[in-house]
This record gives sequence, C-alpha cells and structure tokens, in this order.
Amino acid sequence: MNKIVFFSTACLFVFSSLTAQSVYLPATHPVYNFLDKMAAKQFITDYRDAVKPLSREAIAKFLITLDSTDAQMTSIERDELRFYKEEFFEELKNLKYDKLPEERWHLYHYQSEPSNFVVDLIGGASNDHMADGNVLHNWQNGFFSYGYFGKSLGVYFYYHDNHDGGSYVASLGQNQAVLRPLSPLQAAVISNSTSATSYDYDTFNAQLNIDLGFVTLSLEQMNDVWGAGENGNLILSTKAPAFPQIKLRARLSKDIEFTYIHGWLFSGILDSSRSYNASALGTKSIRSIYVPKYIAAQMLEFTPWNGVNIALGESEIYGNRNPELLYLIPVMFFKAAEHYMDDDDNSAFFGSFKVSVIKNYSWYLAWYVDELRPEKIFSPTENHNQVGFTFGGNAYDVVYHDTRINVEYTRINPWVYNHNFPEDTYQNHGVNLGNWIGQNADLFSAAISYRPMYNLEVGLQFESLRKGGKDSTKYQYSRNEPPLFYGPVTKQQSFGIVGSYQPLRDLFVDFHVLRTRFSTDIKPTTPDFINNPFDYLAEPAYAGKYDVVFSIRYNVY
Repeated sequence: MNKIVFFSTACLFVFSSLTAQSVYLPATHPVYNFLDKMAAKQFITDYRDAVKPLSREAIAKFLITLDSTDAQMTSIERDELRFYKEEFFEELKNLKYDKLPEERWHLYHYQSEPSNFVVDLIGGASNDHMADGNVLHNWQNGFFSYGYFGKSLGVYFYYHDNHDGGSYVASLGQNQAVLRPLSPLQAAVISNSTSATSYDYDTFNAQLNIDLGFVTLSLEQMNDVWGAGENGNLILSTKAPAFPQIKLRARLSKDIEFTYIHGWLFSGILDSSRSYNASALGTKSIRSIYVPKYIAAQMLEFTPWNGVNIALGESEIYGNRNPELLYLIPVMFFKAAEHYMDDDDNSAFFGSFKVSVIKNYSWYLAWYVDELRPEKIFSPTENHNQVGFTFGGNAYDVVYHDTRINVEYTRINPWVYNHNFPEDTYQNHGVNLGNWIGQNADLFSAAISYRPMYNLEVGLQFESLRKGGKDSTKYQYSRNEPPLFYGPVTKQQSFGIVGSYQPLRDLFVDFHVLRTRFSTDIKPTTPDFINNPFDYLAEPAYAGKYDVVFSIRYNVY
C-alpha cells in the first residue's frame, strides 16, 4: 500500500502540467439513459457504456457532439440536452465550449485558481407498502462534493446516512432485510441497530483521480457497472455494497478503451488465528479480524464499426493472503497467473456486445462464464457449464415520439458466482457482485415508457422471475450440472405503472403501483434459505396484491 501511495503522489507532481481532469459520474445517473438513446438514434458514435461510470468530462464531450444533430431531435430531446448542458457547465467550460448555457445552482461553489469545487445536500424519504402487507419506510440525509484541483486532479466525496424501519424489517429480521433479497435495490451494512424494527446504515463513495494524458489513475470507493442490461448487470452491478479499489482507465484511441481494477472485498470469514480477546475497563470483548479477499478485473472495449461496440474481460477473486503482484499488473492474463501460482482462485471470463446499426433500435448481449467445458457439454456425467447471459433490446419513437420499448431476458445457470473456497465467492459482504437474481434463476421483463415532458417519464412494466434452489457446494464439482430451477422453486411476477418526475433539478418524485404474485417452496428451515439469506424469501404465497411505492429524493441516484 505504501508503494501505491508513493506512486500516486509522484504522479501528481510529475504530471501537474497536464490539462485533463476526471471525476466519475455515478452509473445510475439518468444522463446515461439519454446518451444511450442518442446512440441508438445514431446522433453520436463511439459511445461505449459496457464499463461505467464514465467521467463527467467524457459525458460533456458527447453533449457537445449533439449540437450538430439538434435539428433532428424532438422538442423533448432538445429540452433534455439543454438541461444536461447546464448540469455539466463546469466541464463544458473546461473544454472551451463556446455556447455555454446558464450555470446551474449549487449550495456552495468555490472557484479560485487552482481550485474549483461544489458542495450540495442529499436527502430523501420513501414509503413502500409491499404486496405481502409489510411496510418499509426510509429516510436519508447527507452531502456530496466534487471538484478539480490544479490541472490533473479530480476529487469526489459522497456520504448519506440512512434509516430503515417498518414491519418489513421486523418480518425478515435486520440481517436479512438490509440485504434486500430478491430485489435490485442495493444491499447495505448496518451501522446501528436502533430497535427490533429499524436500523441505520451509511452510503459513502470517494474518488481521487489523477490524469496522466490518455490514462486516468484512481483510488476510489464506488460501484462499477459492467455489462449491458436494464434490470441488472451480470458482471458488476450496484447490488452489492461498493468496495475500495485502485483503477486504471486508458483511452487508447477514439475506438478503444481499457479498464483495470483491483479491489478489496469483505469476506465475512473470521480469521481465528488472528482474532483475539481484549479487555477494556474490566469488560471482555473479541477483536474480530477477517480473512482478506480481493478482486482483480479488466475489460477491453472497442468499436470496430460505427454502431457496433464489443467488450471482453476477465476477473479473478482470491483471498486468505496478501495482494498478489501478478494480479496487480494491468493487461496480465489472470488465468495464466493463477496457473503460475499453482492456486485455485475464482476466475471468470465475460463480455458485452451492443449494436445500433438500425436507427432508433439497439440490441445488446452480455455474458459471464464462471466455468465452461466445451468438450463436456454433452457428457451425461461431467457437464459443468456455469454461465449466465442477458439479451435485450430497445426501440425508440416506434409507437409514438419520445417513447421507449425495452424487452430483456436474463438466465443464470446453477452455481454461477459460487466457489468451493468461501473466500473466493463472487461476492462482497455476502452479496453477489453481479446480477441481483443470483444463480439458478431467470428473469424476463418488458416495459414501455413515454416522456410527455423532459422531466417526466411514465410507463408500464412487466417482470417475471423464476428461481431454483442452491444445494451444498460439495455437489458443485462432484456431479453433473443440475437442471435449471432444481430444488425449491420461487416465482415472482409483477405488472403495473411506474413513473419519475423531476420538478426541480436533482429533486425526484418516484412512484410505482404493481400488481404482484409470489409463490415459493422455500421454508425457514430449508438449508437453501438458511445458508443464502441474500437469495431467498421464506414467505407465504399471495396473488393479486399491490406493491405501492412513493418516494422523494434529492441528489440521490
């Protein structure tokens, strides 16, 4: 770690004369959906989003490019473009853009050479009356700041305190409720148990980015989103809590980008050899020390032709030792490094493909290969093909102007994200780093939405989830691949109206009313549930019930 700090500090001084500056924008910001639409309508090229987040400056460059297609946009799209230009005022100014919009409002904006940063508040409240009769309410507050210092340093800090409460917490118990099982909502880590029906938790992110010409080096804690997908991401997603990492992002040409990360995960496995008893003021306590766990991952994105984007990558989960130098080398072939060390870490290969060659349409495919043996695919006794894939597409303005249709299907075979060594599972804090549906499951979704105004979107949504059980890990390698949906089966379907309105900048009013049905063979005593609380719910079946959500959020994405 001392070498990393020394290297980063040296880079800060050596390259202080460079002019590029990067601050990564959270991957859940709505501007990404806008740019995805602009790419599908062929208004911009070289927009690659298989690896998010992107820098604010990179997004600002695409907004500048859209000037030339302003006349081809709908009036709603032109309003959206104006709105986002105001959002990225500072980046447009740094890029010497000559059609600067009005500068947006911030709670506090400090500007004095060589510093330029802003501070804004965070807040929100929500109430979810669930279809099973339980209620979950949440409120949150905090602040965030980002800015640029000198000519090559970008900084970002984000913190908000959350409080969850209601019968949902009492019904599931705090330790399961905070994981948000069978839901795309992000899992968290409890910071304070306030009562049997409520708890507090923190959400925090930070970045320190140094631009070295075409390369950006980062020390950060932030959710990465890798792989195409609207209702979950196979490779890296926002489901698990964010983890600290070092990142290298290189813009090798206008058509090629490379990203590498090395992250520190939380294993949750107690290291009994290093934990110890401690006494303070006459009381005894245990100093718990956990087995270290890491992820190394890299992705190469390239655009061979306009409208065709391809991304290929690999990852390695390893632990119970210090960071390995071989996994700290960007562009290293991790699987070969694993062979060199004669180890059995958790390697995976993955990719993403998006095509927008027909105007107003885009199709995408993402895949995750945990284990694949082509020579054993048809073997009745040795077939182990632990893979997952997402396939989907968007159609814009087909039904009516400013409409979007999305259809998507995800399938994840049994044992994906798993490993025989518990410190090598594809998880952080016991939650999958990839898609929220987890292994032995599939999800079909279809949605249509309409924007009558640039700040209002309403639509209809249908989702159907099927999920099987998860047997003991000892069977993962000792028998043939089980069929999809083996074991206790859970089914969940919903259909209804969803919407989001932004009456003021950064202030969102969200709602949905979904008619829902749910059934499961899982019981509280089922090993699948006991050993995997993130993956399952042990609840009575219901049908024809409504899930109703109303929330207000400010600067929460």
